Amino acid sequence: MTHLFNGHTVLITGGASGIGFATAEQLAKQGGTIVLMDRDDNVAAALTRLPGTGHRALVADVTDEAAVEAAIFGLYAELPITDVVAAAGIVSQTPLLQLSSAEFSTVLGVNVLGVHHVLSSVARNMLEHKQTGSFVVMGSAAAFNGGGLMGKGGYSASKAALAGLVRSYARELGAQGIRTNLIAPAATETPMTATLTEEQRATITAGSPLGRFLTQDEIVAAIEFLVTDRASAVNGQTIHVNGGLYFA
Repeated sequence: MTHLFNGHTVLITGGASGIGFATAEQLAKQGGTIVLMDRDDNVAAALTRLPGTGHRALVADVTDEAAVEAAIFGLYAELPITDVVAAAGIVSQTPLLQLSSAEFSTVLGVNVLGVHHVLSSVARNMLEHKQTGSFVVMGSAAAFNGGGLMGKGGYSASKAALAGLVRSYARELGAQGIRTNLIAPAATETPMTATLTEEQRATITAGSPLGRFLTQDEIVAAIEFLVTDRASAVNGQTIHVNGGLYFA
């Protein structure tokens, strides 16, 4: 068995299911210590399905800045985090002309402020202890093509905001050895897309040159690369893993 992630403690938000859990499972297989953070109480059960030992679960809502900071600072004394995969997010399917300010604020709160709350808390600890590492943020092709069935205006706007947030973190933290990058996937086989009708799936796949949904493993492979030292010169970038749905 390879141990590519020995010495890595990776915090994964939205880690109870979907791409977050798939990432946790893969990194744990390769020796990583995983900290799953999710607002879902099922995060503790998800932890028991990970290979290896020493993993932790944190139940926290990423929109609650104080709760996130307390959870991370409380953990850090005994288990310093070296890397973050920010996979927590929500979808909005409401067209812009029907989108209320309340719903728009909720989407931005989870998808943008939630990411910032996590990265800022971890970064302050890493800087204090002179640690290096990698932040990987889950974006979306919707940020670049305006969205579709899986995420309309409010969602695509929130994911576009993440591109700017990631570049700012990359510029501010790069000299301290902390890299920050964005993954922008297209529609992927997850519990979220499992609720789509056959008609909706056909509409989505018709827009992809590959003619199919992506697999979670395909997204995880890109995340895995960005966390490793093999990506040591990759900082502030958007990695498009979308099957050709959008060409950068």
